[in-house]
Formats: sequence, structure tokens, C-alpha cells
Amino acid sequence: MNRSGIDTDQREIQELNRSTGRHLSKRLETVLSMAEDAAQAHGGSFACAADIGCDHGYTAIELIRRGIAEHAIAADVRPGPLVRAKQHIAESGYNEKIDARCGSGLSILKPGEAGIVLLTGMGGRLIRRLLTEDDPVALGVTDLLLGPQSELWEMRIFLRERGLQIVDEQMLSEDGKDYHLMRVVVRPERSIWTDAAADPVMERLRDRFGLHLLKRCDPGLICSMKRRLELLEELLTKIPDGSERAAQYMAEKADILSALVMTNNKGERPMIQLTVNQKEYEYPEGTLFEKIAGDFQDSVSAPISGVVHNGKIKELIKPVDESGTLSFITIADNIGSKTYVRSATMMLVKAVRDIAEERHIRLSAKVEFTIGAAYYITIHGPVTVDAALAADLEQRMRDMTNAALPITKKTLAKEKAIALFREQGMEDKVRLFRYRRSSEVNVYTLDGYHDYYYGHMLSNTSQVKVFHVEHYREGILLHLPSKQAPEKLAEFIPREKLCDTMCSSAEWGHKMGIDCVGDLNDIVCSGGITDMILVQEALQERRIGAIAQQIHDRKGIKFVMIAGPSSSGKTSFAHRLSIQMRTYGINPHLISLDDYFKNREDTPLNADGSYNYECLGAIDVEGFNRDMVQLLKGERVEMPRFNFISGRREAHGDYLQLGEDDVLVIEGIHGLNEEMSHALPAESKFRIYISALTTLNIDDHNRIPTTDGRLLRRIVRDARTRGNSARKTISMWPSVRAGEEENIFPFQESADVMFNSAELYELSVIKQYAEPLLFAIGKEDPEYHEAKRLLKFLDYFVGVDAQALPHNSICREFVGGSCFRV
Repeated sequence: MNRSGIDTDQREIQELNRSTGRHLSKRLETVLSMAEDAAQAHGGSFACAADIGCDHGYTAIELIRRGIAEHAIAADVRPGPLVRAKQHIAESGYNEKIDARCGSGLSILKPGEAGIVLLTGMGGRLIRRLLTEDDPVALGVTDLLLGPQSELWEMRIFLRERGLQIVDEQMLSEDGKDYHLMRVVVRPERSIWTDAAADPVMERLRDRFGLHLLKRCDPGLICSMKRRLELLEELLTKIPDGSERAAQYMAEKADILSALVMTNNKGERPMIQLTVNQKEYEYPEGTLFEKIAGDFQDSVSAPISGVVHNGKIKELIKPVDESGTLSFITIADNIGSKTYVRSATMMLVKAVRDIAEERHIRLSAKVEFTIGAAYYITIHGPVTVDAALAADLEQRMRDMTNAALPITKKTLAKEKAIALFREQGMEDKVRLFRYRRSSEVNVYTLDGYHDYYYGHMLSNTSQVKVFHVEHYREGILLHLPSKQAPEKLAEFIPREKLCDTMCSSAEWGHKMGIDCVGDLNDIVCSGGITDMILVQEALQERRIGAIAQQIHDRKGIKFVMIAGPSSSGKTSFAHRLSIQMRTYGINPHLISLDDYFKNREDTPLNADGSYNYECLGAIDVEGFNRDMVQLLKGERVEMPRFNFISGRREAHGDYLQLGEDDVLVIEGIHGLNEEMSHALPAESKFRIYISALTTLNIDDHNRIPTTDGRLLRRIVRDARTRGNSARKTISMWPSVRAGEEENIFPFQESADVMFNSAELYELSVIKQYAEPLLFAIGKEDPEYHEAKRLLKFLDYFVGVDAQALPHNSICREFVGGSCFRV
């Protein structure tokens, strides 16, 4: 029949017959029953109810006849059905109580006019659009009665995200078709969703099937789920395993099975057995690890930030899904400390976004580098970066902490994630994921703000308690705790020379158009990597030459002291500096402080009984000073050589005597410590601090720690030159880092110059050598989690062949092929 005229189709004739005889359809009776329940919650009736998409007008008539509403509005966007509705209203005798209107959605309402609005018999997408175009809250609507015929999952999420609370849901079958009806409170005084909102498994099942239907073990829902399960089983036999659609079907099947278990057990979840500290505990399946961690917080010394469940690191926002062993990660652990940092960073970036929205401007934040435990962040856009802005950002972060906002995670298809980040103006992430092999991306959400973070996150903002934001240079500093003292701010020690070096390197990368990994991958894939390598090497050579000129220009220099942390490229740098010094008529002699190690039996021990090669006490300081003073006087001295196999210093007849143009180039971790060269005149020494100060970021919000670059360098070099496995190198790394914190970093600002040995391209080269070594670490090894993290990190890079590297490149010290003896 023609729906635009006054003729009715067969279904409407049936409705009319039932209505005339006061025998309404099952669906309409359910609609009216739910509307009556809503009226009872408001004292018995509504002053006015609006039926949008009224068709025949029967619903509006019955709302008046049954006393559910004193007045009613019957509205439809189509003139034909409205003519029929007016006819039926006139026949009912309710002309003065029912107003028939032609128009779209809630636009036909005046503010405060209707208490309840009915939107039934239309698609879920249309209902969502109507509720978006005209906000029911702004119109003073208190209740909604919705009957979406499609997209139920999307509808439930839509309502939840807007604070529109489903307080009842009914499912019924009529004439071979399933119908869903939802009673929604627009401004709920309290939430009955607490148990689901705190549990992501329940949240997903609630959105897919309806919480009220699940709790009632609704027979119609159970039948519908079983029919769908049979269909999924059939569909899975017809599509390839591992495809995206197969993964979707498998996920839906798993949800249906979980829901059926719940309904068969009257909503009670099966129990999971967990072993914690060799004791057995029992929790309902789906309990969040956050809840479990809370039960054990008093048993650990620092706030819990994650768990290890059956050997796998899991975030607190995850639910427990199987029995097994459980241990806790705290913010005093390396992994937990990084989790805290990432979560605090997201809060800061969210605060920047909030300011931008309030001021109707476009702002972006970039995490540049660290200065101790503080993170230097630049803010770009039409805003003055000053103390007032820093204070505003900190207060907004405090508000988030107090509000305990959840940090949630969703896995999106890569294409959807790219579209989301493009919409948010995050082109750095768009470029990054263009090269991602995985078809999925984990996206974190905080109060409507979406972002990506490389690594785990905390479950809510209340767990980020210790921080401070201050204006610093051209940006801001986000001060955070150190893992050594995780519940108080780390003392900030200004390191101006280090900051200058980092800023200079970051600026040069920006000029090269390489701020993030995605930029580097673009150059690799466009065939421009060889030119970029040559430019990078030329820049380093120019900077080394400038240092050689400073040494030449400062008269009286006899000792060039080079110090830096492990895997900084000190040896290659010393060779290249020596070559540049020769161009100024200087005759350099290379000396390694390692040759002044004490004999093995005299080496200090760590608390665990191992040798401490990192401390100053491992060096024969007095022997070094004696030899250097003699050389400074022009005497002939036999230089020692340390045998690392026998653990003893040996003499091999290597004599040295300094002439007028001779200079000693001395490299070692203690080179900047004044105690190391206390007998030498200050004017005879030129101090150089070298480190691999990575300024390339994964993206604007995910920086690459300089320690990661150095660790990967050392893994590759140790395997090549010492036969050490990656597992051994990783196991030794914490003690190496502790030695650096004590013996190197405190002296770095005393250097005359700083040199950054990090090369923008190097991780793309090192990737080829490091990955096989890291893959060799098994799940049973304690170093497995760190190896897995590094492998995931390297996966962001497109590999580059080392063949393009010059033979004097610092990178060659680690991957091999250097022209120097390194």
C-alpha cells in the first residue's frame, strides 16, 4: 500500500481491529506498560507525552485513555500517517488533549513541553540521529521510551556515553519478529550500572545483549542467542581462519557463550582460583585486576600499577578470565614506573586539549625529552606558554585525579584507528600506523579524549597523585617521581648543558623533517635514506671538528677527558676526534681508563657478591695520577694494559713520552670525576661528555628513552664482540644503569662540551641485528618481558641495511664493520 496516503497496509488493519476492540498488539501493550511504569515513577502521570513517528495515533490515544499522560503530542514527519492519526484522534474524542504535529524528531517540541518522549518502530541509527540533533536534556525531557529495530549494541553505547540510563529493557516476539524496547531515564539520580561499569566484561555483554535482559535470564534473549550461535558456527566454516571477519565472529561467539553461562547460572559468574604468594584465593570470573590489586595493596610497599597473570603482564583494567598464578607490579618497578609516566602524560595532554576546546583554538603538545625525572614538553599553537598556563594545566590534572576518571582501552582495526587520529589532527600517529604490520591498534580513552600509548596504562586518574607542572624555557616541565622513591616528587637538578644539547638535536631533527618514527619510515620507503645518513654523518663530523678546534684554541691542553654512559660510542668518538685534532697539528694518543682497573682480587664487590666494575674504587686512581703527572713533566712512562681474561694489569713495553704537540685522549666512565684526575692542573684538562641522547620520538606523545637506544646498542655489540646473549646483557643492565646514576650523570654538567652520539637512522639499522637476539629469549626467562617490549618497539621501524653506513660511523662500533679498533 501507499504509505503516503490514507490507505493502510495489512499490519495496520490488524492494529486497527485490535484497537477498536480494545485488544492492542503485544508490542503496543508492552510500550504502554513501560510508559505506565515511567509515569508511576513521576507520581502517576506525565503532564505531557510525545509520540514521535506516531503512524496511526493509537499510542497517543491510549496514553490519554489510561491516564499515563494528561496531554499528548502525536508527531510524524510524513503527512500521510499524520492525516490518519488526526482521523483516529477525532474518533476517540481526545482532540483537545492530543496535538497532532508534522515535523522531524524532537524538533517539534518546545523546551519543557514533554516529560516523556516515545521513539519506537524506527531504526537505531535514526533514533540516535534524532537524539543528537535535538538534545532531550535541553528540552527538559525526563524519560525516553525507545524501540530501535536495529543496531541495538550501538544504541546502548550511545545512551551510556551520554548519561542516558536504561532502567528497563523488554524483548518480545510477534508475528515472527523480535522487538526490543528500552525505558530510559535522561537525568538519573543514581546509577544501577555500577557493577557493569566497573567490569569491562560485563560492560561489553551489557552493551551487546542488555543488562536487564541478562539479569532476568530473559527467555526471548536466550532463544535469540542460541539461534545466533548456530548461525555463527555455520558462518565460521565458510570464511578463512585468521581473517578480520572470522575474528569478529569468534569474539561474538565468545560473548554469547559467556552470556549463556551467566543466564544458566541466574547471572552468577563462575569462580576463578588464583595463587598469590603461594596462597589460594577465589574471585568471580570477570573481576577486574584493579579490584584484586586493592585487596593486596597493603602487602606491597608501593602502589600497584599492573599484574603478572600466568606469566603475562596485564593492566588493572583487564578482567581475570582464567585460574592461575598472580603477582603484582608496583610503580617502584621499571615497568610500573613507565606505566605511571604514560598515564600522567595522557592526563597532561588531555588538559592541553581541554584548554584548546574552551578557548576555541588548536593546540598540540609534544613530549620532547627528560631531564632527570622531569619531562620537557612543548606546546604548539596560539597560546602564551608561561607560569599561568602551567598552573592551569596542573589544576586540571588535579581535577582529573580527584574525579577518578577511568582510562579505558579498546582495540580498533588499524584503518579505523588511523581515521580516528586523523580526525583528531594527530598526523604523527597517522604516519606511524601506516607502517604497522598488526591489523589492530589499542586506543586509550580518557573522558572522551582518545590517544595511543606505547605500553601499559593505569586504570584511572586517581592513581596519578604525585606530579607538578611548571613553566621551563620555551615549554613546560612535568615533574614526576622516580622509581626509587615512587610516592614523592624527585628533586629537580637543572642540567642546562644537557638541555641545550637535547634542544639543539631536536631542532636539527625538525629541520630535517624527522620528528617521529613515521617521518623516518617515510624517508626509508621513498628511497632517501642514503642521503639522510650521509647528512647525519656530515653533521656529526662537523661537530667533532668544532670540538677539535676548541681544544686547539685553548692553549695548554694536555688531557682530553671523555666520559659517558655505557654504549655511548666513546671509542669511535675518541678515534674520530683524534683524526680531527691531527688536522690542527695536534698529535693525540688514545688511553682507556679501563687499563687502570685494579687486579680482580682488589675489585670492590656489590651487595650480592659480584664485582663492581662501575665504581671509582675499581680504578687504580693513584696509579693513574702518578703516570699522568710524570707524562706531564715530560718523563717516559710504561703504559699498562688490562687483561680482561686474567683480570690483571699487564706490562707490554708500551712506553709513552709527551712532546710539545702531544695530547692524551682519555676515555672512560669516570673521566669527568675530578677525583679521577685530582693531581692534574685544571687548565691542562678539556672535558667532554658523550651520550646517545635520542630525540627521535615514536610519536608526539611517546618518546624513545635514551636508555632504550643504548641498551639495544649494547645487546648487539655484546653479542658480536663478547659472545654474550641478549638475556645476559638485559640481566646486567640494571646494575650498569645504577653505576651510571652514581658515577657519570652527577658530573655531566662539569663538561666543557657535550656531544650527542645518537643518529636519527640508527634504530632502523640496529633492528636487523637486535631482533634475532631478542627472539632467542624464552618465556621462561626473567628477561622475557623486557625482550618482548623491545621487540614491539623495534616493530615500529622499517629496517635499513647497514651497507650504506660509512666505515667510521659511530653506529659501526655496534653493528660491526668499523675502520677503527673498537
